[in-house]
This record gives sequence, C-alpha cells and structure tokens, in this order.
Amino acid sequence: MSTARPNGGMVPPLANPYVWRVWDDAGRQLQVSFTWVPVTRLLLGIATVRDDGMAWNRVLIGLGSDGSPDTTPWKLDVPVGNTDLTSVLTGLLVGLGLTTIDNVLATQITVTTV
Repeated sequence: MSTARPNGGMVPPLANPYVWRVWDDAGRQLQVSFTWVPVTRLLLGIATVRDDGMAWNRVLIGLGSDGSPDTTPWKLDVPVGNTDLTSVLTGLLVGLGLTTIDNVLATQITVTTV
C-alpha cells in the first residue's frame, strides 16, 4: 500500500527486508538487511553480507550521547561472507531500544573499521 505525499505523489511501500548498502572504491560491498513484521513493524531478523577485501567491518547505527556515530550503542561487527545475525543481535538491539524498522529508519547508519 502506498501513502500519499503532500505534493500529490505516492510514497512506495517500504521493502521487507529493508536493505542498507555501502560500496568501497573497488566496488566491494557491505550490506545489512533488516527483516520486520509488516503489521507491527517489529524487527524480526538481521543479516549481513560483506565482500572479501572490504575494509569496513563494523556498522554503526545511530549516534551516541555526544552526537558521534563512534559512541553509538548500536554496533554490528560484520564478518566476511553472508551471515544471519538474528539469534545473536536481535535481542541485544531490542535491549538497547532498536525494536522497530521505524527506529532503524530514524537513525544515521555508517561504517568504520574495528
């Protein structure tokens, strides 16, 4: 279902899973996919993809109390390959207040190295 925009256009429905990606200069990718429940919008799962040779290996979601992404409590270390982090991280993120896809969409997402 689309939603009307103030200018009369339509906002397309949000994809599920919601996928956030970044590429380096050589075209290597790091990707995080957030699966969520359409009715409640609660986070259901988290999966990552990181290409071999991609230097960035940590995803920072949101900002810390000082306004910097480096101090955010929401940090995902991303191994090379395809990884389902649902069992490990969903509980941790929910415990830190990242419970819905709307929480994810309201944040800044960036990457760094460990």
